[in-house]
Amino acid sequence: MKNQRGITLVELLATLAIAGIITVLIVSVLSTGTNATHRTTMKQHLQQEANYIVEVIRSEYLKIDNPEIQLEVEGTGNQQKLKMGSEIISQGYTYSLISPAAGSINPEEDTIFQLELSAPGTKPYTIKTKFSKLR
Repeated sequence: MKNQRGITLVELLATLAIAGIITVLIVSVLSTGTNATHRTTMKQHLQQEANYIVEVIRSEYLKIDNPEIQLEVEGTGNQQKLKMGSEIISQGYTYSLISPAAGSINPEEDTIFQLELSAPGTKPYTIKTKFSKLR
């Protein structure tokens, strides 16, 4: 047998092993990137929803003729709704109204407002602000 060309079984197995390792690394990097993107996107959605909630409450708070703002969390799990009076201002997340505990904001007083929003698979996002008027 003179100078036969071709590859041996050992060379073929080594090539397949290297290709397998490279494929696993690429899939791992893509999976990690996709998960990080999903977490970041959900965090941004929570922040946007929090900003919207605060702005809705603030606009109602600044009205002169409003005696009291009543907030209420209705429902369970991810089907919760955040209501201001009879109006739904947010839904589709999990809400935990920390302060004011009774859910009542009096425009005649400075009020610390703290609300925690969360969505499945993400860390909760906490809004903490103070409603006050120049008197």
